[in-house]
Amino acid sequence: MQITVDGEPVAELGPIHEQRSRWTPMEVLAARLTRTQADPAPREELRAPTGDTDELGPIC
Repeated sequence: MQITVDGEPVAELGPIHEQRSRWTPMEVLAARLTRTQADPAPREELRAPTGDTDELGPIC
């Protein structure tokens, strides 16, 4: 079915088409995580937090 405004077509109305699920099954996620390693570059930064937020500057 075509939707019109002032006689001009603006949309099509019809059945909803089934879409693929956006969820990843736990087994697939677990398998991907075992094969993939996180970026090791920030490892030292994450290991030794400074304990303060001085680098953020003042909050206004």
